[in-house]
Amino acid sequence: MVKDLHELAEMLSKRDNISIKEAEEMIAVCQLDMESAFYNGNLDLAEQIMAGDLGLEMDYFDLFIN
Repeated sequence: MVKDLHELAEMLSKRDNISIKEAEEMIAVCQLDMESAFYNGNLDLAEQIMAGDLGLEMDYFDLFIN
């Protein structure tokens, strides 16, 4: 299992055949969108954002919570 966002970027980079920088940018945008949904109390939307933007399941949700 991925331990932090850097490892997640590496995983996405390999999975999607993109650079680590591109993966980090995708994660950053997704994280901002998820935080907005989370702080508005909409966990379902946060999950949908993560799934839609990064193609990830709830298993990775903990990485995005500070």
